[in-house]
Amino acid sequence: MAAEPVAPLIEARRLRKSFVKRHPLRGNAQAVAALDEVTFTVSSGSIVGVVGESGSGKSTLARAITMLQPPDSGELWFAGSDLCRLGPGALRRVRPQLQVLFQDSATAFNPGFTALEAGEEPLRLQGMDKVARRSRVLELFRQVGIAEAAAQRSVHSFSGGQKQRLAIARALTVSPKLLVLDETFSGQDLSLRAQIVNLLLDLRPEKGLTYVVISHDLAFVGQFCDEIVVMHRGRIVESGTASQVLRAPQHEQTQALLRSASLLTGWSRPAS
Repeated sequence: MAAEPVAPLIEARRLRKSFVKRHPLRGNAQAVAALDEVTFTVSSGSIVGVVGESGSGKSTLARAITMLQPPDSGELWFAGSDLCRLGPGALRRVRPQLQVLFQDSATAFNPGFTALEAGEEPLRLQGMDKVARRSRVLELFRQVGIAEAAAQRSVHSFSGGQKQRLAIARALTVSPKLLVLDETFSGQDLSLRAQIVNLLLDLRPEKGLTYVVISHDLAFVGQFCDEIVVMHRGRIVESGTASQVLRAPQHEQTQALLRSASLLTGWSRPAS
């Protein structure tokens, strides 16, 4: 018997997002489309990689699907609702389910906070009492590999890898369904990257998480993700399973990203 199709967690339809850029010398302004009729779905429980060169629109897409920068037009369906049509109150209730981890975890925290205070902050803003939120945060610390003895240390004293784990724990405090990793692994050494990837893979079934991975590194995305979406100049130019995209790239932009991955890392795409 064929497996039941997995329902989409996110369904984006014809998303558009433009920004106004002003010429530095002439001073005239021009609207630039960062997202141009972007349509795609993210199945619940999947890991979807979004790749493209700098300026392709992938980080704008990350902010659009988490409503940090709402699209100018289009539809963004999540849990039965079009987020683009929700009022401020309804959107505020949904937004905790859509969390983002950015590239530089060092700037993600108030440097004056202890690790425990940083982890508790989302729950404090939601009005959870001190005993309950402390218990929840310490349990998440244990799950991501932060020792309870480190909870009272300043965030500033944490290493880069510890800050990444702290950022993951803080994002999980509000029980999200979607975690967007926006260049989270960029600049990390291979050992740290492997540790964080393994942690995320372990947490995915346990927490019922879905990941969207934003990256310029097609080799890494091909190893980590189930599906790949390739962006170029604000449009999706190719998409498919990781195996399909890596073994038989159809668009010249995908082919260029593969050549770049091979030159920079010595990586080659899987044999057919």
